[in-house]
Amino acid sequence: MKHFNQFGKLALTIAIVTTTMPSYAVLYGNEVPQKKAEDFRVFVTSSGGNCGGQIIAGKFVITAAHCVLDAGVDYRNFILAREGINEAPERVDNIALLESVLSRDEFASDIYFGSNEQYGGQKIEVSETVTNPYWVWGNRYGTFKDKYTQIKNQFGFDYDFLLAGDLVIFKLSETVQQQTASILDVGDIIAPAGKITTLAGWGVNEYGNTEQILHEAKLALAALPFNLGDPEGMKRNGSDVNPLADSAYDYPTLTRVDDGNGNLQNSGAGDSGTPVLLDGFTLGFVSGGDEITGITGSAYWIKTDPWIARHIDSINTVGKVLLTIDADFTSHEWIIPVQSLKLDDFEVNGTANLLSNTNNGFTVNSDCNPVLKTGDYCNITLTYNGHDNKDVLILQEGEIAANLLIINDSLQIPIAVIYPSKPVVLPTPTPTPTPTQPSDKKSGGSFSIFASLILFIEMFRRRVK
Repeated sequence: MKHFNQFGKLALTIAIVTTTMPSYAVLYGNEVPQKKAEDFRVFVTSSGGNCGGQIIAGKFVITAAHCVLDAGVDYRNFILAREGINEAPERVDNIALLESVLSRDEFASDIYFGSNEQYGGQKIEVSETVTNPYWVWGNRYGTFKDKYTQIKNQFGFDYDFLLAGDLVIFKLSETVQQQTASILDVGDIIAPAGKITTLAGWGVNEYGNTEQILHEAKLALAALPFNLGDPEGMKRNGSDVNPLADSAYDYPTLTRVDDGNGNLQNSGAGDSGTPVLLDGFTLGFVSGGDEITGITGSAYWIKTDPWIARHIDSINTVGKVLLTIDADFTSHEWIIPVQSLKLDDFEVNGTANLLSNTNNGFTVNSDCNPVLKTGDYCNITLTYNGHDNKDVLILQEGEIAANLLIINDSLQIPIAVIYPSKPVVLPTPTPTPTPTQPSDKKSGGSFSIFASLILFIEMFRRRVK
């Protein structure tokens, strides 16, 4: 009996430990539930590997350039050969070379939208890939040639621009109606150092395994370049002065954060292209790094150099608003971000003209200026209270309150509140479950409990004998 007690306690201990171990990924991240994953984040599969990305205006995706090809020099040689140019020029100002559009036949990519699983949700083909001029041409690109020369003359060394411009724009073969959006900017961030950002990807976790389910990690914002919102800039890099503190350098940096268990969270291989989020803003897209993660900031490529606006030329916002209610419903509020990624000024209706119907439970407020310029953003607050003046639900079972959010004549967003015709009934648990075949999923907890039970029965049987 002594041996049974020791062995039984060991088996029980194993069962308890394995059932309480958390599920990690990214590096010490947490699994993103399906509902939360139905936003603007997408899984990208391309010639350069698997990555993350962000869907913009339902028609475009931004991801890391190295996800399509590992090095800008490969792009450069391909573009030169396609244009019949034998030797790379020292300075490039030709727009056709700077911003080449690659067809699907030249570089094939696909995205998967609306799921927390790799290869889950809606598969959409990428019809065209737009290259970032700096990623391809580096210090040969326009005024960057002058900047490079200035830094070399002033500081006496060749500065490494490795992460700058690590972006591509995918043009999708079809449009999706996304229900959430994030603004490509830094907002009004004051004293950014230490603020906590989030990123989510399907990359390699701390055990070296690629995750099949989207996982999220937190990283601390170390610094933003001067032109991306940090008045102090990146004046120092360790003990060395950073010559790009007040220049057009376009990437913020992130440092690792403790997950509460002594583990430092981080991005892993396969998380490139993932949007890094802070308070509803996309600060940039994961480009590389180890202890410090570098992200390519998108704000620079909208305002200082409007490469994104030149090729997207659209409004980044949601494609639809949808809410399902029940008899206990009281009210609901949506915050709808709107950002102009258009080259021309974009007019926005005043609050009084934003709704097509103001008599079916919807109200609206807006902090939008009458005109949005390139990169400008604002929020529209849409509220559905769903009750009349006698506090009775406006909707009956099976009815839909439909409306249109009319940003202007060219942009109208469908919104709807649905009262289902039948309530959702959860299955009743069976008191005595019948034995089933073990799942293919790895679950150390349930296996250990099962093993402990078998062990107990066997030892009891032997004792009875």
